[in-house]
Amino acid sequence: MSERLVFVYKSHNKQGRYLYLKEKDVFSHIPATLLDAFGTPEFVMMFALSKHKTLPKVSVEDLDKALEEKGYFLSLIHISEPTRLRCIS
Repeated sequence: MSERLVFVYKSHNKQGRYLYLKEKDVFSHIPATLLDAFGTPEFVMMFALSKHKTLPKVSVEDLDKALEEKGYFLSLIHISEPTRLRCIS
């Protein structure tokens, strides 16, 4: 696997949703329904993907394959809601 640049965007609509793209600011290959649900993407970071990199929730190989085949990868990180305390009187 050669090194490739990966561009990461977060969702404004849903916490814990990230889009990984192989080209910066190129959203034309993402299905419209997915992009509508994702909302306006906000650029977060760029990194070089290599076999030596470790990533949360996805293997380097799976991310590289998705970027090669589809041009994007959607990451859904479950974020639990904070425990709500009730005041009992």
